[in-house]
Amino acid sequence: MVTEYNGSMPNRKVTYRLYPNAEQEVRLQETLGLHQRLYNTALEERIRVYKETGKGLSFADQCKVLTQWRKMVPALAGLNAQSEQVTLKRLHLAFQHFFRRMKNGETPGFPRFKNIHRYPGWGYKTHGDGWKLHLGISGKHGALYLQFVGNLPIRGKPRTPGRPVTCEIMHKAGKWYASVTLEAGSWYEEAPTREIKPTQRCHACWKLPDEKKTLSNREHQCPHCGVICGRDENADLVLLRWLEMRLAGGSGSGREPSEMWSGGSFAAMKHETHAIAV
Repeated sequence: MVTEYNGSMPNRKVTYRLYPNAEQEVRLQETLGLHQRLYNTALEERIRVYKETGKGLSFADQCKVLTQWRKMVPALAGLNAQSEQVTLKRLHLAFQHFFRRMKNGETPGFPRFKNIHRYPGWGYKTHGDGWKLHLGISGKHGALYLQFVGNLPIRGKPRTPGRPVTCEIMHKAGKWYASVTLEAGSWYEEAPTREIKPTQRCHACWKLPDEKKTLSNREHQCPHCGVICGRDENADLVLLRWLEMRLAGGSGSGREPSEMWSGGSFAAMKHETHAIAV
């Protein structure tokens, strides 16, 4: 049984293949080069400031400097400001990882300058700010708008629908990809049918019959409450009631699925992708 659930959901990533034309290919390469140079310049600035003052630059410090760089360098001003902050954030995380490993007594390598051929790509923080996903029918294929580049044809389809949150543009082996993080999606709840017995249990009073139904009996007639309906209809209503009780936590507590089932210790299985840190 699959149901949409509006509670807190783990994020999942969907990768789309991009198909730029000749002009868009040039602009993608230019954007990649600008982010690579921004990363290296920010790393150089951190090293310089530390040598001169003995103090390091924070992510917030470099975002302030970025504002000045955008005023002086027209090429940087032409890129999305949030995407440039994502590049600075990646450098910041590299330093955090470096210091954390040092604190643990390890011997980590100092953050390195990136060669253009080894620079993976760049990212965007907010859907609609510098990028926008336009999916086709049933969420399949479509187009991806990127600031400075335009609308790029894409191929791919998420397993379940979701709201676009962030986007990473990647360049691998001469091909372009977009890794889009989606939020909300679907809960997949597998009902423990051996315990629930949906073909035997009554959806109205939740009781089991005194005598087990046979496969030839296609009608549900409850000996306890007297309700009568089709056998398959009753089974569907049993599963629906079971799910509703799970979503409500049995007493309207609002707990998420798989936290509890009010009628017993039925342990459902929750199928979903792992959360992605963004």
